[in-house]
Amino acid sequence: MKLSENECRKLCNELTEKEDIFFRNVLREDSECDVYSTGSLNVLVKSTYIALRSSHHAIAGEEDAKFIQSFDSYGIIGPEETLSALIPYLPEYKAEKRHVMTITKENFIHRYIPEEARVLKTHKDYRALFSLYREIDEMKGEFPRSDDKINASFFLSKPEPFTAVAFFIEEKAVSGGYIANASSLNAMITAIATSPVFRNRGYASAVTQKLLDVSFTEKGMERLSLCYTNEDAGSIYRNLGFHDIGTWLFLKRSMK
Repeated sequence: MKLSENECRKLCNELTEKEDIFFRNVLREDSECDVYSTGSLNVLVKSTYIALRSSHHAIAGEEDAKFIQSFDSYGIIGPEETLSALIPYLPEYKAEKRHVMTITKENFIHRYIPEEARVLKTHKDYRALFSLYREIDEMKGEFPRSDDKINASFFLSKPEPFTAVAFFIEEKAVSGGYIANASSLNAMITAIATSPVFRNRGYASAVTQKLLDVSFTEKGMERLSLCYTNEDAGSIYRNLGFHDIGTWLFLKRSMK
């Protein structure tokens, strides 16, 4: 059953802190999505992914999985306790576990930020960021050199309050990241990465701090969130004021 606008507003008011990272922001500020109820789940459907939450603490099962599969989505996200019950019925998807953290404007503490950490503003800046990402094993293939001009134009055309930051050494981007799904309410810090030969020098921390500073003090945002997969990264973010709110699963459909 598709939820009406009034039902979506009611759902917003029921969301927990963990859930509203992926639901409230989209429901309030994105008209290009639909929300359904299967009885066991609330299913938010966008063109690029599906987000799930348990409805009334029910356990999802095979019928819910069939409904989700009808949308033929590339990605599915949701709390671990919700998606773990669905995984046996979604063999075409591969699950990745990520820990979710968040920080609010009220909890943000401004710290010294090296001038080498700067906001990206030109095609040259973005080409430097894409070159960095090609040095990261997990990101190889996502930003091919042949697409640098197109990708740079795409990022430069993103509306406020989008921000991207990189740490530069002699005009080489050695660490970088940007925010995704940005609105006045919330955004996800994503793609924080550092060149292997420049790690453990505080550059990723400086990039994240710069993103927080610009988002909170210049863009007027209320909260930023992120995901991490290893404890070293989690420690960096906690030192900046983030706190853990739960574990989510990201399911990606296997490409044949």
